[in-house]
Amino acid sequence: MLTERLKNLKGPGGTVRRRLADNTPAKRAVSELKKRIETARAKRRKPKVDRALADTVSFLRNAAAGNALPSAEQVLTELTVFDNILSPGFAAMLSRLRQNDPKGALDAFVAVAGDREGADIGRLLIQWDSLEAAEVTETLLSYQRHLAEVRYTLNRKEDELTSDLLYIPVVANVMIVFINFIFVGYFLEQQELFELIF
Repeated sequence: MLTERLKNLKGPGGTVRRRLADNTPAKRAVSELKKRIETARAKRRKPKVDRALADTVSFLRNAAAGNALPSAEQVLTELTVFDNILSPGFAAMLSRLRQNDPKGALDAFVAVAGDREGADIGRLLIQWDSLEAAEVTETLLSYQRHLAEVRYTLNRKEDELTSDLLYIPVVANVMIVFINFIFVGYFLEQQELFELIF
């Protein structure tokens, strides 16, 4: 058994190398830590992406305000100039659209912008040249309302969490006062009982 392990540890040139099997606790702990770090990064990045998507929708509404729509390439070129978190996604999308790869363009943008809202806006940008100005304006207004509702819901959840966290010390103080009254009343009765006995 030990000789088999040593054979597995020997690397090229007869040197002993250290390997971690996929099922060792150390390897699992490292992979779990990586997942948690990635989740924390995604949570911290999500509000920035949502804000950038809202700014993008506002820009697109302004671009669609006239009678004639600018071309999708022109819109994407202007969006890549913006200094926000979605600029690399717009650049990758523009590059893929120039290569006539709409699916790759959508995938590249979704990788930066996120799944749901990013995919919707990406599809709109891919179909930009084939849509009418009124249709684009209506779609963008719908997206803007949806993003505002999402932002309102997130703000509401944060406010509720903050109010719950502020409420806990108040309840704890009230409970301490009640417990104090109970102990004082109980010990006063005990003291009177001891005075009667002795």
